[in-house]
Amino acid sequence: MVLDWLNLFTESIMKWVVLTICLSTSIIRGQEFSIEPLGLEGESVQAIAVHPNNPNIIYAGSYETLRKSNDGGESWLLLASGTLSVTDIEINPIFPDTFLVALGPPISGILKSENGGDSLFFSGAHILTNSEVGVLDIEYNPEHPDSVWAG
Repeated sequence: MVLDWLNLFTESIMKWVVLTICLSTSIIRGQEFSIEPLGLEGESVQAIAVHPNNPNIIYAGSYETLRKSNDGGESWLLLASGTLSVTDIEINPIFPDTFLVALGPPISGILKSENGGDSLFFSGAHILTNSEVGVLDIEYNPEHPDSVWAG
């Protein structure tokens, strides 16, 4: 089977531009809408992931925190804090309690949880990162979810 790189690329890009597209569409159509911050006021959320089987479970990452909501964003648990610079969050499509968190500089690496965020550890992935760039994107291989692409 040949991988559909265009769809993978499009899906990845859509994560980053969905608000821009919504805003542009709203302006073009002349409609008004508001964005509810859902309890993350004051945080610059850089990455978000929603559990594939339970939309009430949401992970959000910013420059300083990694958080989890079990109630659709009404309240948030702090999973990690510090200078994290979360750039991406990917949930394993087969085992959704397992997720990966890409970190930009200054840490630069991949955090992993296998229990829905109860514990986090640095992934044993054999990747070299540039500490000035870090890991910007993670994707599970759709044909083999036990392998991951990172860049």
